[in-house]
Amino acid sequence: MTLSVQSDVWRVWAWGAVVLVCGLAVALLPAAVAGVLVGGVAAVLAITIRPIIGLAIALFVGPFGAWEAVFVGGVFGRFSSGQIVFFLALAAWLIQMLADRELHIPRTTFNLPLLLFITVMALTLWQTTSTWDGLKEIGKWVEITLIMWLVIASGERLVEKKGDSAETRLEKTEFLTRTRFLRFLVLILLLGAVLQALLGIWQYALRGDGPEHFLISEGLYRASGTFQQPNPYGGYISMMLTVASGAALGLLIALWHQWQHKQDLRRIDAVTWLWLSFLVVAVCLLLGALLSSWSRGAWINFAAGMVVLAFFLPRKRRYGVLLVLAGGFAFVAAWQLDIIPASIWARLTGFLGDLQLADVRGVDINDANFAVIERLAHWQTALGMAREELWLGVGFGNYEAVYSQFALVNWPLALGHAHNYYLNLLAETGIVGLLAYIGLWLVIVWQTVRLLALRSWEARGIALGLLGAWVGMAVHHFLDNLYVNNLYLQLGTMLGIVIVLQRLMQAEPSKRT
Repeated sequence: MTLSVQSDVWRVWAWGAVVLVCGLAVALLPAAVAGVLVGGVAAVLAITIRPIIGLAIALFVGPFGAWEAVFVGGVFGRFSSGQIVFFLALAAWLIQMLADRELHIPRTTFNLPLLLFITVMALTLWQTTSTWDGLKEIGKWVEITLIMWLVIASGERLVEKKGDSAETRLEKTEFLTRTRFLRFLVLILLLGAVLQALLGIWQYALRGDGPEHFLISEGLYRASGTFQQPNPYGGYISMMLTVASGAALGLLIALWHQWQHKQDLRRIDAVTWLWLSFLVVAVCLLLGALLSSWSRGAWINFAAGMVVLAFFLPRKRRYGVLLVLAGGFAFVAAWQLDIIPASIWARLTGFLGDLQLADVRGVDINDANFAVIERLAHWQTALGMAREELWLGVGFGNYEAVYSQFALVNWPLALGHAHNYYLNLLAETGIVGLLAYIGLWLVIVWQTVRLLALRSWEARGIALGLLGAWVGMAVHHFLDNLYVNNLYLQLGTMLGIVIVLQRLMQAEPSKRT
């Protein structure tokens, strides 16, 4: 009893000190500085109460990581504000568990595959050139796992309350995952992407200038957001666009079914209409940003995601096949009728003439083929590393560290990775590591495919969007590496959403209603 009273007293004193500091800041400091300070204190307090708020902020500011590294420097340049906020949220979550005297690790279908993958990656660091570079890459996957756990634990904390019966907890779980919590997770995933889309569209057509090597035509520049590079920016936009498209489609079909069953659509709450409006606006903005990125890889990423969406959208596969065939026919017709703008078609196909699998060391390099030959040269370098260390590679994350030992003539500078994640992984982790990654990805895809049995069309649409994003990313990785600029924050959240959807599917009735 005494300890409880003392704890309450200290809590009152702590809150009083916070209020006093904020009051002095407002009174004595310039308005802008006081606003930032008070806002920061409010954010810290909110994160302390609900760690998921910290993840929401991290997802929003995470894409600024590359920009901060160039223009801010210092602590924020090295770690980025997104990482700092996430670790604050992680600390708040751990403190909550310690306060409850319970260290709880959520059980998921991804725990074992992620642990196995991380273990294999750690084995490749035996006698590697740069252990630190390898640990940083492993840290990304540890962070993905922690984010997934944080998402699930936040949902469990919302619905678990002492004294509730099992039936009450089930009802609360179904309600939260079906409406508020599930929508909240998709919202925090997309908000940062919408901001990046607006910035990219401005860079493309409204700013009027930009880096010379991003120039498309007079007054038009490739969009890069705060990523500093159009290709990873386009990959990020494509993934978020696929998720938004699936969520919007699912909600529209759910409303259509209500109308078909003669339910009064006017009885649908305003929040649902607002949520649908946000999804439609997000899809439009993200599509504009995707085109503005002028990234072939991102366009292919999105096209692969849309094929997956079309194929799995109908519950009966034969209708999915018909949708894919209809989409293919429409594309061929648009090509034959010259409906596709010549500039976009040239961008899509312009690299084919320079694409070759032969040794590129003797190829004449010019402005027209430079980008393609540069990428092929790095692919060839990765294969050289793999031949040297076939089974466990040169060490996870060590492509750049050992690049000079394998670099081709005319290509002395490493680009950070091989611009093909599978070749990059083969070079760094060998056959064993590549198989471990493929196995992990197959588990992720398969667990998401299983969610297509969901009865709720709104939830099923989100699952469709996630499945399309996984496949699109897997295709894009033949041309680039998307594990950059804090995108693992998004990946961990997306895995968390998969688990939330699994919980929802378990809570659904056994027969359709």
